[in-house]
Amino acid sequence: MVKKLIKHEFIYYLRTLAIFLPSLIVMAIFTAIVQLFKNDSVWFLIIQVGAYSLLGIASIACALLTTILGVVRFYKNMYSSEGYLTFTLPISNSQHIFAKLLAYITCEIASLLVLIIAWIIALSPHLSFLSDILPVIMQGIKELFNLIKTFDIILFLIEGFIILCVSAISTPLLYYACISIGQLAKKNRILLAIGAYYIYTLIVQALSTIGSAFITLLGTMGAFENLGAFISAHPSLSIHGVMWILIIFTAAVSFVFYLITLKIMTKKLNLE
Repeated sequence: MVKKLIKHEFIYYLRTLAIFLPSLIVMAIFTAIVQLFKNDSVWFLIIQVGAYSLLGIASIACALLTTILGVVRFYKNMYSSEGYLTFTLPISNSQHIFAKLLAYITCEIASLLVLIIAWIIALSPHLSFLSDILPVIMQGIKELFNLIKTFDIILFLIEGFIILCVSAISTPLLYYACISIGQLAKKNRILLAIGAYYIYTLIVQALSTIGSAFITLLGTMGAFENLGAFISAHPSLSIHGVMWILIIFTAAVSFVFYLITLKIMTKKLNLE
């Protein structure tokens, strides 16, 4: 049943993405073809600017599309009248969240890859300068391996990948938690969900400001002299420590979002 649920989640996204993403590639190809007729005429400049502008607008839409689809899907499927059918399925609430999360993240990654490919195609007539830059990049990578141990570089890449994965999970879980909080209201559910997201943003900004001020204050008092000496003596180890702090913190926050969503779906369900 879970496999069927995941299948239907992907079908929901593909109904829109299967039309939009190929269209983005077509627009990129058209933009690249326009460059082949480059000249100094005003008409070429208008067409060139128009092609890049349309591709830019389409790219922004592509970046937002999966998020919009995911938010709408979660709300309608779980908390609107569709929920009466959804919650009759022999599937646990955690499996519902997993299925939606898997489809959301997969389609988000697919959209991002298509977006990158589209811009590579659109800019391909201008990429001749890469032949001059690539040797410099390769030399920089070689010097990096000379400065940092290969083991540390591999570990940095693994840690960076983990951070990307945890962040990719955290964002939709935040949306799900806000939507779940919003459905607790008898009226204006969407407004409450937006308010929950706004309050979360304010809390993050406030904590960031307070934390920065506190760290600055401690720094002026000389509290980080020993820490600075340790970082200077062990730079790679220090970076590893910071990256794992980010991983653990983001994972913990994501788990809180998951628990909020699961708790409301299980104990505070309030369907339309």
